Amino acid sequence: MVVNVSDFWVSPMFPMKLKDNDVHIWRSKLEQPDLCVPEFASVLSVKERMRAAGYLFEEHRKRFIVGRAVLRTILAYYLNTEPGKLQFCYGPRGKPYLAERSCEASVQFNMAHSNELALYAFTVKRRIGVDLEYIHKIPDVEKIVARIFPKGENFETLPNSQKLNAFFNCWTRTEACAKAVGTGLAQSFDGFDASLTREEPACPSSWFITSFAPAPDYTASLVVEGHNCALHYFEFML
Repeated sequence: MVVNVSDFWVSPMFPMKLKDNDVHIWRSKLEQPDLCVPEFASVLSVKERMRAAGYLFEEHRKRFIVGRAVLRTILAYYLNTEPGKLQFCYGPRGKPYLAERSCEASVQFNMAHSNELALYAFTVKRRIGVDLEYIHKIPDVEKIVARIFPKGENFETLPNSQKLNAFFNCWTRTEACAKAVGTGLAQSFDGFDASLTREEPACPSSWFITSFAPAPDYTASLVVEGHNCALHYFEFML
C-alpha cells in the first residue's frame, strides 16, 4: 500500500535530535534560484565540485550541487557542525556514509532524487535506504518488466491505468532495499519480494519497509533495519 504523505511535511524545530527509534524523512526541491547556487556550492568538498563540473547539462549540474548541499546542511543540523566540515566515505556501490572519527558514525542516512525533488532519510545505528521516482510514461513497460523482473507476476493482467504505478512502486522498493544493504543487488536481501501486483511486499522480519507518495506524480519507498520506527516528515526550506 502506498501512503499519501503530501500533507505530512512540517517545518523542523531546532535543535534537531534523532532518538533511537526515529526515522526522519526530509523533502527538498532541487530547483533553486540561480543566485543561490554559488552559496550551495560553497559547502561542497573539492571532489564534489569536480563531480558537479563534469555534468554535461547545466540543469543536472545545479541539481547535483543543491542535492549534496542540502544533505550536508541537514546532517550539520543533527551533528551541530558546519556543512563544509563533514567528510564522507563511500561504499563499494557508491553509498555515502560519514567518516568514522566520532559519534557522527552512528547517524545513518540515505538520499534519492528524481526530476525536481529530493528525499533524505536519517536514523541512528540502523541501516537505511530510500528511493524516489517521478512517475512518467515508459514505452513498452511490459517488456522492461519481463527483462528486469522475470517472474512477471501476471503484470500484463493489470489494468493499463495501474501499470505505471505498479512498476515504479516495485522499482523503488527494490532500489531502497539494495541501498539499505549497500550492495546494489536487491537479490542479496534474503526473503525480500517487492511484488509488482501485490500492494504489500514480502519483507524479512528484521526489516521495516513502507512506500509513500511524497508529492503528486512521485512515489518513494523506505527500508529500515529493525522495527518500532517513528516516522517524521520535514520540509527543507532555505
